[in-house]
This record gives sequence, C-alpha cells and structure tokens, in this order.
Amino acid sequence: MNRIQGLVRAASSKKAKEQGWFQDDVVIESLPPDDSLVHGHWLSFVLLWGDSASIVFSVHFSVASAATVLCLGDKASPADVKDAMKEYCNLTGGYIRSVFDRAGVPLGISLPIVSAGFDHVWFRGLLGRHSSLDGWTLSDGARRVVCTSDVTLTRPECAPLIMRALDEIEELEREELRTGTKMTGSIEIL
Repeated sequence: MNRIQGLVRAASSKKAKEQGWFQDDVVIESLPPDDSLVHGHWLSFVLLWGDSASIVFSVHFSVASAATVLCLGDKASPADVKDAMKEYCNLTGGYIRSVFDRAGVPLGISLPIVSAGFDHVWFRGLLGRHSSLDGWTLSDGARRVVCTSDVTLTRPECAPLIMRALDEIEELEREELRTGTKMTGSIEIL
C-alpha cells in the first residue's frame, strides 16, 4: 500500500511542477497521522475506481492560498481558481490511471469535483481493511499545497501487478533522466 501511496504523492508533485506551480525543487512532507482532515475551505478531488481498487485524490485550498500557488495574484476569480484545482486533480488522476492501466488493472475516472473542505471528514469512516489514508504537503518554500489520498485495494491480489508496473515506470523515468528523452505512449497523459 505504501508504494501506491508513493505513486499518488509522486504524481501530485510531477503534475504540480508541470503546471508551473513551483519554481524550485518540490519538497513533499507528510502530514502528522493525527492531523485534522480539514485543510482548507475548499476541496477538489477526483475518484478513480474499478473492480480491483479505488483511489480518491484530493487537494485542499482556500481561494487566496491557491491563487498564490497558481501565480494568479489578486486578479483571480474564485471560479478560475476552482477550475485550475479541478484540472490539477484531473491531470494527477489521469497519470495514476495510466499506471494502473499499464498493470492491467483498469480504473475509471470521475470528473473532478469541488466541494466544501469539511466534506473530507466523511471519507475517514469509509476506510476498509485494505485501505490507507495519506496526507502530505507540496512546497517550494514560497508556496504550499495540501494533498490527501485514500487508496483501497478491493482485490489485494492485484498488488504485485501494480508493483511491477511501478517498477517499469520508475525504470523508464530513470532512463528519461539519463538520456534526456521524453517518455511516450500510454504512460504520458495530456
């Protein structure tokens, strides 16, 4: 379960950097396990689900803090900020979905949703035996965003397939760094 949570964290960092949110290296820091589930006035999330697994990826924000992260300044409307955060969830979810597809574990993906931040409290009661709730921040020192995920494996026997796909993708990413070439194919999303 830890490697799948690591995938979600890495995807969130990768997509935030690709969106130009952070100028420097992104630092990922874990939230304390007993930390509050409400981290912002708003919550944008996307659900990935299938017969074998489900993942809820969420980003928590206030309009003002998100406008800073998005480098939009005071001119950003609440609707623009919410749309940008939904797009971020969609990109992150799409990347995660591509890894599961590569493993032969198909997942559907919902449209991204924005709701009140306190709605996240209800997710904790849904955790099952093969579930894991995780929370972390992405930061470059000047800007910070809080993300959470809930991963559930309804068919734990699929875990080795997912681990194998993660190994393959990590190898491809190392090769990309070594050679300076861009990955192509079903791994790259949008």
